[in-house]
Amino acid sequence: MSLKISHGAFDGLCSEFHDWRCAIAEMAGYATEEDDCEMVNIALDWDTITDDNIRGVWITPPGDPLHVIFAHSDVQGKIAPTDALRLADRLSELLIPAAWKDTTQKFIAGCRLAVWRNEPMQFEWDPATTVHRLLMDHMRDNLFTDVVREQVHIASLTVH
Repeated sequence: MSLKISHGAFDGLCSEFHDWRCAIAEMAGYATEEDDCEMVNIALDWDTITDDNIRGVWITPPGDPLHVIFAHSDVQGKIAPTDALRLADRLSELLIPAAWKDTTQKFIAGCRLAVWRNEPMQFEWDPATTVHRLLMDHMRDNLFTDVVREQVHIASLTVH
């Protein structure tokens, strides 16, 4: 699935965003854990995270602003300008390895732009881009079979 975060903060696959968040968590000293499906997740106290928090709504800001992105949904919601400011400042404190430097700098710039405009950052799932990226990935990897063609066709029908 493809994720677009407004203000130029992120435009890529949800899995890339997830991997970036996990890398940020590890750089900030948070533990990560693998679930039964071998997916790495950030070890937070999920019992304290509400549905509102997952959508980006925090009545009381978290102690560490990084929780705003750690707990956030991959495909919908927002980040308020006040949270974006704290988040940009916190991300700027971290020593980011080269592999994640561009992603982090774009995210920080997007946070600062949202603050400057006093607008929330919007998370949006883009099904059209998702279908296109799936198609391109399969073509690139030489796995473009009839089954994949059919799956992409079915997915594209749901977009319209």
